Amino acid sequence: MKNFYLKLKLVLLFVVVNITAFAQYTASILETGKLNSAIARDVSGNIYTTRFQAADKYEIVKYTNGTGTATVVYQNIVGNGSDLPYGLAIASNGDIYFSSEMASAALGKITRLNASSSYAATIVQTGRYFTGLTFDNQNRLYALEYTGSSYAVVRYSNPGTINSTGTALYSSISSGSGRSYPTSISVATNLTIYCNNVFDTNELDEEDNGKGGIIKLTTSDSGASYTRTDLNTTNFTSALYLDEFNNLYAIETVAPSTKYRLHKYTNGAGTPVQFHNADFASAYPYLAYGITAYNNIVYAIDGDDGVNTGSRLLKLAPTDVTPPSVST
Repeated sequence: MKNFYLKLKLVLLFVVVNITAFAQYTASILETGKLNSAIARDVSGNIYTTRFQAADKYEIVKYTNGTGTATVVYQNIVGNGSDLPYGLAIASNGDIYFSSEMASAALGKITRLNASSSYAATIVQTGRYFTGLTFDNQNRLYALEYTGSSYAVVRYSNPGTINSTGTALYSSISSGSGRSYPTSISVATNLTIYCNNVFDTNELDEEDNGKGGIIKLTTSDSGASYTRTDLNTTNFTSALYLDEFNNLYAIETVAPSTKYRLHKYTNGAGTPVQFHNADFASAYPYLAYGITAYNNIVYAIDGDDGVNTGSRLLKLAPTDVTPPSVST
């Protein structure tokens, strides 16, 4: 009987702890129906997203301080179900970089929008397929790009320079049929790199095995070289992001469930915990393609549910009036 009550107390404690974890954050919706394909933030906490504009066109909009009504920053980006702008990253000076045009390698490009010149556009890289983009804390741009046989993580030390030469840090992310390319990348303060792996089960090499998951690239020489491990190899991960505390957020499936959920890997390692107590929609090709975070507020793209119109842009804010100085 004593053991029974002890076990009951432990179960109740587990339930209370998990309910409390979910209750720390309140979900609100910034927008719906826009089929968002990427999200990013600047150093001031303004939120940017790529979203549907019109037939075969996408636009970039800005939510000042992550709230209110969005302001259009740039329009007429090529975008449809088979050709989405997956990459979006903001430099420390406010310049916006985005990737676009997956119809052919010749058309693929990274465009820079100059914040000091009314977001004037300049194509800074072209001639390859580009998907996910991110910056590190040294203002270097990282891109997921196709090298002809596989996808690579490439770093650009001078991203604003047209056709500057990048450094390939890892180049063995296989590409196959179906959902066949990585779309999300993020860099920790110690320069550890995370990106999502491809989902497809066909035409992939033995290393990737077509199972999806999260690739983790670690460095012991300040980013000169990298070693690959896998944070997991079984989850289908559609988006990931490292916050300023180096906690990793990922929208992914975790077997045996096929539902996409938002998980958190504390310090970018270990077993994840569910961060938001709701499933994410995932009507292909409009999956939940993006996450970002600022000052303990998490912003995430919910996918298309295939029934209602488009996707949702979610804001998950702490219930505390003043966000803590360390991650909760």
